[in-house]
Amino acid sequence: MAGHGRKNVDDILVEALARGASVASAAQRAGVSERTVFRRQEQPEFRQRVEKIKEQIVERTSAVLTAMGLESCRGLHELSEKSTPPSVRLRAIRTVLEMGCKLREQVDLTKRVAALEAERNENRAAPGGDKPE
Repeated sequence: MAGHGRKNVDDILVEALARGASVASAAQRAGVSERTVFRRQEQPEFRQRVEKIKEQIVERTSAVLTAMGLESCRGLHELSEKSTPPSVRLRAIRTVLEMGCKLREQVDLTKRVAALEAERNENRAAPGGDKPE
């Protein structure tokens, strides 16, 4: 990529790899060799940048899905009404039950992890709390 510095190339590589591009595809987009991509991936800072972008993508996706959740529930509710063909109703009801269980499980796990992290932080803040167990 003539005229573009390493920072710009790295930005292109980070974005491409974080979005799931193959090494070959990322290299092509950035105008570098595959070997260059492999070398960059060996660098901890580069890997951290890719992971950070992946996390941001997951967070944005989660936010969009959360926003769509209530409307999706309404749609599933409508599909579960008696006027809907039985096979469609069954799939809608099964989906509601499966997703409800998964959501409850996720909320529970999130609360439990937060409680454990808070407890750990309290223990660290207490006098002598930094002692290894």
